[in-house]
Amino acid sequence: GVQASGKLGLRINKTGAAVDESIAVGAKTVQVKFSASEGDVFSFFGAGLSFNVSDYVTIEGSISFTDLPDRQIFAGTDLLVFLGQGPVKLPSGDMNPTAVGVLLSNATIGMVKFADGTMALTATGSVTIMGVNGISLVGTAMVRVNNSGKIVDETITIPGTTQDVVVRYDTIAAVASFSASNVALNVAGQTLNGDFSFSKISSGPYAGSLQVTAANVSLSLGGGVLSVNNAGGTLLLTSAGLAGDLGGTVALNISQVSAGGTFRVRINNTVNAINDPALDLANLPAGPYLQLAGAGAYLDILGQRLSGDFVIEKTTTAANVSVLRVGIANGGFSLGDGSTSLVNVTNVSGSFLLTSAGLAGRLNATVSTAAALGATFTGTFTLGIN
Repeated sequence: GVQASGKLGLRINKTGAAVDESIAVGAKTVQVKFSASEGDVFSFFGAGLSFNVSDYVTIEGSISFTDLPDRQIFAGTDLLVFLGQGPVKLPSGDMNPTAVGVLLSNATIGMVKFADGTMALTATGSVTIMGVNGISLVGTAMVRVNNSGKIVDETITIPGTTQDVVVRYDTIAAVASFSASNVALNVAGQTLNGDFSFSKISSGPYAGSLQVTAANVSLSLGGGVLSVNNAGGTLLLTSAGLAGDLGGTVALNISQVSAGGTFRVRINNTVNAINDPALDLANLPAGPYLQLAGAGAYLDILGQRLSGDFVIEKTTTAANVSVLRVGIANGGFSLGDGSTSLVNVTNVSGSFLLTSAGLAGRLNATVSTAAALGATFTGTFTLGIN
């Protein structure tokens, strides 16, 4: 249901006719005016209201309300919608500095409440992260709630404006979503662009915090040397910061070098290690931590494919230049005539640096030749690349 507190104003006309009267109330004059076209009216408007909607989100601001035979209709603009640990405002009206969560501001809202207490709601506005240091979110978001079990299609005009709000649900399925599409989430000096949906965690060690489901995420590392695309996964948002694990593909902006396979972006800017399998967040070291890892992935270098397990991390050189360091284990590649492998390189391990100019590093490996060469040998070699 909906719980509300604040100041309300009321408009009622049950005469079925136009009314235009001035009434003296003490030292004040109240204008009572209804047009004939308004018909039977019962409506109120509220200022400084605080709504709790189905224990999912709270709404702060000024709204209008109209009572119809089978439902009640709410609408408003310039509202606040908050999901998280609040309240979003103090009794003084100031923003609560201890509130932690995601805030929709300058929101436009339409809500239909039915006689049984259920409702359908749609809200859009600018989205920000509250109460989490080092995290920011830029873009717009939408809140959708429908627990009515009904198909809903209502167009609501906001009084005093020319703006309409459409509350539409084409199925009877229950909906409770707070989502932002094509927005920028900034964390640990990186910008994650993509689609994010927010939900409050109800149980476990992070109960009350927010779980963020990410999709279509992209980010750039190493000054554009490496980009992650089409990433998706789970993020955890708490008052201490953000942690997450996303899987996606990798592209390299280096001549004659490319990457393939699925890589995971693991990030934690909290001071504590995170290990919660229920949230698909396993063994994240304490932050600040940012790692890109690919198991069974590959690099194509100068026409040769190096497969293995890769770990890519940001580092700084002695000259204070930010570069990407790539570690490899269980690597391997082969050389041949296109149909037969003549030289097999296995157990490749080591590391190298990636920059826009290319790559440089040192690898250790076991090398063996095939009998097709007319001679065979096996040995351990060290390979320098620059």
